[in-house]
Amino acid sequence: MATKLQCEICGGRLIGKAGGVFECDSCGMEYDTSWVKEKIQEIRGTVKVEGTVEVTGTVQMDTSANRDALLKRAFMMLEEGNWEKADERLEQVLNIDPECGEAYLGKLMVELKIKAFEELKNQPQPFDIRSNYQKAMRFGDTALKTKLSNICELYKTAHKEVFLFTFPGNQNCKIASILLEKSGVSFATMDANTEKELVEKYGIRQVPTLIFLTDGGFEKYCGVSDIKVWLIRKNV
Repeated sequence: MATKLQCEICGGRLIGKAGGVFECDSCGMEYDTSWVKEKIQEIRGTVKVEGTVEVTGTVQMDTSANRDALLKRAFMMLEEGNWEKADERLEQVLNIDPECGEAYLGKLMVELKIKAFEELKNQPQPFDIRSNYQKAMRFGDTALKTKLSNICELYKTAHKEVFLFTFPGNQNCKIASILLEKSGVSFATMDANTEKELVEKYGIRQVPTLIFLTDGGFEKYCGVSDIKVWLIRKNV
């Protein structure tokens, strides 16, 4: 079988694009016209092998280069705000290495639609409860875990971690929101209809329910009267 024109990074198939540029359909690496011409000259001198080639023993494939190339490409796409393409590349990384902490960090950034890691500390809602953050912490190396822990501490310093679970249009929820706003409490409104993961995590059974995150746990206040009690206790 004759040698094919393929990506030097991952061995993927190259597809011609406008302007004479070729792009790998696997990792997204681009090659210009001059590179393609050189490769074509090399291919012309390649010896063809007819028939079946049998290989005895175990064939080991090093996929780390492919993974790293896809990861690099994904974070470049994040910087460009190309969320869909970035997520596609990150899924390809996880197909190669399901325990890649950096890939889960990238997916967290896609989920929050942020272009740079530093933007995590400016999020309006806590991000350390999201599954992609937790997987990044679980599978990341020491450097990544330290990086995530530090940004999380910066976030916690700048935010009061208070959630108000509501249903849109519910009158009691509106009253609870007004009480918190008038008291100057910084809080995040969570739609109990859509935030299923958080509803399960905190055992939300009614609305409005206020969740106040504490060191190592949380406090829960259900209904307007309980929320008023919490406000009095907090002296706000």
